[in-house]
Amino acid sequence: MAYVIVEFGDENGRIGAVHKSWLTPLKKQAYWPPYKEQEKFDKALRCGENVQSSWTLWSVDRIFYQTDDILKARQKLKEAEFTSSLESECDEAANTGRQKRKKASRKLFGSSEEDSEEEEESLPRPPPIKRSTVTSRKEAAVLKSPRHSHLVSTRLVQRPTNQTDNFQSPQTSKGTLHHQNAAEQSREQLTVTVVDKLIALVARVKEQNDEILSWIAKQDNKNTNNISSFGMPEIPFSLPLQTQQELLEFNSYLINNGEKYTALGSYLTTLGGDTITSKTNRILKNLISDSVASQFNFYGQRSTKQAFSTLLVKSLIVDAVKKSISNATDKAIEDTIKTWLKHAQERLKKENVRKEKIQS
Repeated sequence: MAYVIVEFGDENGRIGAVHKSWLTPLKKQAYWPPYKEQEKFDKALRCGENVQSSWTLWSVDRIFYQTDDILKARQKLKEAEFTSSLESECDEAANTGRQKRKKASRKLFGSSEEDSEEEEESLPRPPPIKRSTVTSRKEAAVLKSPRHSHLVSTRLVQRPTNQTDNFQSPQTSKGTLHHQNAAEQSREQLTVTVVDKLIALVARVKEQNDEILSWIAKQDNKNTNNISSFGMPEIPFSLPLQTQQELLEFNSYLINNGEKYTALGSYLTTLGGDTITSKTNRILKNLISDSVASQFNFYGQRSTKQAFSTLLVKSLIVDAVKKSISNATDKAIEDTIKTWLKHAQERLKKENVRKEKIQS
């Protein structure tokens, strides 16, 4: 039987004609094409058009009549407006009685001019019980619009009590509800997980912050100690040294006092100078007067002058310069010391001339 007259499962008991291929296997639901024009719907019904993904799914409460003749189906659809008992072609011979309806209703099928007048008075499409496919809002609006209302009719049929009492939502509704509950639980679990991770992250940041603050406090203490250590240490000498004897005694003092050697070396690094030459000359000027320097040369050979290279003071100067300038080498520093000692006599003469001019 190609054509089937069915009662849809909405509260108004609407009826319609559908192709048998539009019914689900259990014949509890039927697909409905979303056509606006009646002739397109008729063609789809007549040809048994294949179900498309855009079609909506309606629940079916009852099947009234089945036939292979489309004209017969149209006739039975009209009769279904006035009776709740239609027999299929194989049952018509056995049952001839008909039960009158309480109120006439409209049908879901028709293409003749006679049917067109009736279709103008048809009611709006009933709301779906369950839709298996998701249609766009635009399609939903079209299906509910007055232009498409001729595809839907309403009939008032006295339903059996057991159908009303035992009506249940389709299984797809239960599946959707289960899916929603699972999604809700998943979101809650995700929220808990994110909160736990944030708490752990904040705790870790706090721990690192405490470590940083502790390190800064230690550095402050070190800097305080370094500042005090970079100051001029207390020594039993006045700088710069004014005599050769003072220089020799100062040298012996450094040999016997390692802490003073270190403290004095730290102080000398603060005297300034951006190059090896400027740094070395500034340190020498603060340690030794020109009158003392004029009595020394670096090696003391072939001369009456004393050797400066054998003194611990020379090592003190070299260490201080190397701490201040990273690329400084012993040779470069020693060459600067040689030059400074060599010109000590010349500087001394210039200083004496200056003093004489001041006095005169």
